Amino acid sequence: MNIREQSARIINVLMILTISAFAAWPATVKAHDKGDILLVNKSHSLSESYVPGNLVYPDVAYSGDRERMRSYAADALENMFYAAKQDGIQLYAASGYRSYDYQEDLHQYWVNQYGEEEANRISAKAGESEHQTGLVMDVTSSAVNFELVKAFGDTRAGQWIEQNAASYGFIVRYPQGKEHVTGYSYEPWHLRYVGIDHAREIMGQNMTLETYLSTSQDSDSSTAYRIKPGDTLYKIALEHDTSIDRLMGLNPSIEPRYLQIGATIQLPGSTTAPTNPSKSYTIQPGDTFSGIAASYHDVTTQELIDANPGISPRYLVIGSTITIPGSSESDSQTSYVESKGNVWIHATPDFNASSRVGVFYEGEKEKLLGETNNMYQISSGYVSKHYADIIK
Repeated sequence: MNIREQSARIINVLMILTISAFAAWPATVKAHDKGDILLVNKSHSLSESYVPGNLVYPDVAYSGDRERMRSYAADALENMFYAAKQDGIQLYAASGYRSYDYQEDLHQYWVNQYGEEEANRISAKAGESEHQTGLVMDVTSSAVNFELVKAFGDTRAGQWIEQNAASYGFIVRYPQGKEHVTGYSYEPWHLRYVGIDHAREIMGQNMTLETYLSTSQDSDSSTAYRIKPGDTLYKIALEHDTSIDRLMGLNPSIEPRYLQIGATIQLPGSTTAPTNPSKSYTIQPGDTFSGIAASYHDVTTQELIDANPGISPRYLVIGSTITIPGSSESDSQTSYVESKGNVWIHATPDFNASSRVGVFYEGEKEKLLGETNNMYQISSGYVSKHYADIIK
């Protein structure tokens, strides 16, 4: 072989390697922009030949055989497992990357067990599985016998995941009550890596990846919805993949217990919080007292109400001015609960997923009204002591 032939052969090999690398490169890298996130579901599938690059075995505990992930997702998983262990939570990795062929066999197994319809609710068809991206890890714990079951969401490990996964770039991909959006039943064990900023937004707003990717973060648009017989804010929020807090924020004059049939409310786009705290504040569209109070370090919702006795918290007039109380106006003997992260608020003092009514956001502060063995009581419900501090 002469020099020219050798050169041509080398160039051909390099071209093949380059093309192969791009073919295996997923749309998700570090996920700084929404456009970087790879959406895989029943409407967006991967090809049979799709194989992600840089698959490695995370250095974590496993419930069975070792499982692979993309390297940067594996790094994030290792950090999360380490943090959980520091909090006394032992997590176990159960299922990571799956090939197209493996998923095809797995889905057929569930079809044989439960029939096509039920199998499609609990298992993805080949090409429609996020596991093929290399960005997913199913996790479990000894409390559920190392199984992948819904009860995992109610364990200490499942609660820790719910509260902390976003800080490491992971989301619970198939949240409870969102089957009409995701197409799959609740899976508290299924963690998808999307990057920290995206994960915090998705988990903090209790939305699905589908909704997040279909909504512009810079959009101020909202959608009108006409109230029908039997509607509740909880039902409307569930059906439109949003939260009660966001609905109330966009409809501050609405009385949630008495929705008037035929009345029109707005479904949320985005709201704006004050960026320059001062002694007075002008009401903006979408404002609520709780939202305004959360924007100030030393002010609670109740203090805001007390400082503005002539203003109804349910009827804030856009353009009117309210008083923001200074720290000197606070009762120094009063104890407050301050969130250490985004924490679920429960209507009753338990950790059941069915009792969740909202989110106590990181840095938010509320007056302490009482406590149980494991939870603090605030005006809007109960929060876990593990993720909140008492301050004076």
